[in-house]
Amino acid sequence: MDVKLTDEARILGLSLESIIKQEMLGHFQMWGEQLVLLAQIVQIAGDNDHLDIGTMWGGSAILAAMVKNRMGLGGMVHTVDPLDRLYFQQHKWYSTDKDKRYPTLDQLLWNFGAFNVADNIVFYQMRSASFPFEDHKLCSAFIDGAHDFDSALADWQNCKKHCDLIMFHDYTDGSSWEDIKKVVDQYALKDPDFEALAHVDTCIAFVRKDNAK
Repeated sequence: MDVKLTDEARILGLSLESIIKQEMLGHFQMWGEQLVLLAQIVQIAGDNDHLDIGTMWGGSAILAAMVKNRMGLGGMVHTVDPLDRLYFQQHKWYSTDKDKRYPTLDQLLWNFGAFNVADNIVFYQMRSASFPFEDHKLCSAFIDGAHDFDSALADWQNCKKHCDLIMFHDYTDGSSWEDIKKVVDQYALKDPDFEALAHVDTCIAFVRKDNAK
């Protein structure tokens, strides 16, 4: 595995931001350098499968699938989210406007079709702890699911067994995301099998040491 953050993926990640945000239903809560890093991670993973934890309206999964398509890479994008309305209502930062809109399955599937990636993405309406990791050839993962400590830790522990590249979203001291930071600081950064690959904005990525160059 060539662990190199390329300018090719950087340019593609930035170019896809406006396309996705202008045309998708709902809200895409990533931007700029965050999208660059995700595109670079997907490129490094190559023809292997990518896991997206925390689907919402599908923005990060769509980005990953479009990067694969435009770079001629194989592999599927698996994305998992219970789409639990009660959970969204309890976490107000997911609201996109005064009407408190929340993602629905119909909106998510419409977005996949609108960007012509429906054949490249498999959606699992379940909690990430129930995802069948062993059934797929996973290489990379993007963790942006439930932000409580136990859920984030479980996602890290499950992903590290099967993935060589793992990226966290919302790695920051912000009060709504402090548990993500605790998991990264106390577990990911201290994991003997992984090392930090890049830290940009509120995203941090790790690579398995056996694959680092």
